[in-house]
Amino acid sequence: MSSGKHERRGLLYLLVAMLHREEDCRGRGQEPWMKGISAETQYPLGRRTIVTVAGQFGKAGMRVATILAVAMSICGAFVTAAFSAYSKTVSASALGSVAPKSVASPWIGTWSLDTSQSKYSPGPPHKKATITVTDAGNGKLTYVTDITDGTGEMDHTEFTCAIDQTECPVVNGGAKETVSITKLDSRNLRFSWKFHNPPFSVVMLVKMSKDGKTQVAMSKGKLPDGKTLAVTEVWRKS
Repeated sequence: MSSGKHERRGLLYLLVAMLHREEDCRGRGQEPWMKGISAETQYPLGRRTIVTVAGQFGKAGMRVATILAVAMSICGAFVTAAFSAYSKTVSASALGSVAPKSVASPWIGTWSLDTSQSKYSPGPPHKKATITVTDAGNGKLTYVTDITDGTGEMDHTEFTCAIDQTECPVVNGGAKETVSITKLDSRNLRFSWKFHNPPFSVVMLVKMSKDGKTQVAMSKGKLPDGKTLAVTEVWRKS
């Protein structure tokens, strides 16, 4: 629901409440239980609250403040409940409009390579690897990968990308490389890697387990030397 509709509904609540209670209040003055109680206690909203409302909601706040002031002068007993209803509608609208876009994703977390269950062709297999996935905001994820390969050399890569097939640059020690991510369904992603020096490409399909604790990544492609790449990696959530 738009903020304008929330505002109109809230104002309607106040007006209905005023009409509903006006007859009871007319000619009676204060409610019997309110006699002898200070004005500030009788009307919990108070002047400060009215001024705050006006400041927060601009022109709409001024209209509300005017209605509240008139209502309080007629009979304050119902004002708090009516304003509470208005506040809830405005707050819901405000929260919906300013909430940051984030990724509620099972992929987020730190993942460790299960070397005993992973297979590499050609080899040798990695000795150790971790992937850390974080929410980068605006629908994007940041991947940070640290690998110790079969020869003992270490490799560090980073990239931030949305799951929308957009090609994103990969930071990998100056190597020219891009990746795009496609969502196949709630538990399956496709990564398309492009290497530029020398040029070749790799497609990696990643499947998440139902319990969200294991990923299986299967990569295939043709390496520059003509060999076929066929890799299955099993990742466990740390």
